[in-house]
Amino acid sequence: MPSPTARWIVWLVVPMLAIACGSSSENSALCRTCGGSSGGSSGTSGGPGVDEAGAPLGGPLAAITVTPPTAMVPAGTLKQFTLVAKDADGKTPNPYPTFKWSVSGGGTIGDTGLFQAATVGGPYTITVASGAISATATVTVTEGTAQTITMGETMILGTDDSGNGDVLLAQEATLVTAATLRSISFYVAAADGNLRLGVYDATGPAGGPGAKKAETAEFIPVDGWNTVKVVAPVLLAAGTYWLAYAPSSGDLHFVRGDDGTGKIAFFQTPYGPMPDTFSDTPQTTMDRWSLYATLTP
Repeated sequence: MPSPTARWIVWLVVPMLAIACGSSSENSALCRTCGGSSGGSSGTSGGPGVDEAGAPLGGPLAAITVTPPTAMVPAGTLKQFTLVAKDADGKTPNPYPTFKWSVSGGGTIGDTGLFQAATVGGPYTITVASGAISATATVTVTEGTAQTITMGETMILGTDDSGNGDVLLAQEATLVTAATLRSISFYVAAADGNLRLGVYDATGPAGGPGAKKAETAEFIPVDGWNTVKVVAPVLLAAGTYWLAYAPSSGDLHFVRGDDGTGKIAFFQTPYGPMPDTFSDTPQTTMDRWSLYATLTP
């Protein structure tokens, strides 16, 4: 039979557990431990249909809406379409479904709803679907050259510069409004070797160059302005970016400001495709080159 000490322990613990498994919400975790209930299923945090904080989760997908519902997009430009998914009560569905985008013509659309206009005409139908539930928007592709936006230094500066073979260099630039990156231009005073141009975002240390957003293919530069399309146009949000160039030869000559304005970062690396991430310990100084990007709204 239990010892007197054991009987005293049982006599003390059982009433304490009974108190813990009362209606108080702060005792619900202990209640579940001892097999009771705080309004949900036993053994499930918060019970079925609620999250850890006790907030109701949504049900199955019931409806999708697409924004914008209609759009006119110049040929050769990009337009972002977005979706909102809801359950029957207007909550975020649970589990959250996967979606498939498609378009009836006029261009192509990616997994994120980014439409690239190609063929003038329309209206074309954009569809996003998950199972039997879908929503549509319309898009018309128009003619005409889209207005362009530049970021960077468009002037031909006055100080000769060279000796940057096997170095990746970037200068800070500001984009005032969201736009699609199309090309990058770099002024060459005396051509030599090969050249690559690119754009990095400002997620590096202290707002320095971070992740690569776009890059041109390798090309043979010529004297004067060299304007080269990026491999894949990309939609950039307004903000700070870094325009980059990587020459294969130290005998390539270009021009810089040499007037204490602008901000540049650079580090030594073998010539080749630009890395996905800029060095997090680059050298920095104040200067700028004749280097800019062209974008379309």
